[in-house]
Amino acid sequence: MEHKINNLLIVFFPLVLNSEKIVYGENSIGSNEMILQLENSNAFYFLSGEGDGCDGFTASFSNTENFYYFYHVVSNCKNKKLKDFKCITKVDEDSIK
Repeated sequence: MEHKINNLLIVFFPLVLNSEKIVYGENSIGSNEMILQLENSNAFYFLSGEGDGCDGFTASFSNTENFYYFYHVVSNCKNKKLKDFKCITKVDEDSIK
């Protein structure tokens, strides 16, 4: 029985670690900027600030070391399906933030 519990912990523990919400963007009130929010395997890209809510998309995602893969991408406007894509992550050495 103890062996089965250990196996369940090995399977489910990484899922718990991956469930924390990650937000890319300044995330300040009234800044009118695009925010990328990643939570579980869902991605939300939206305008933070004033607007009609049409900007951005929702998608599913997976990631490896330096890449995020976005699939099942749907525009926030008119529920239009968009092409799948991937992004590379890197430190912006020129940024002051």
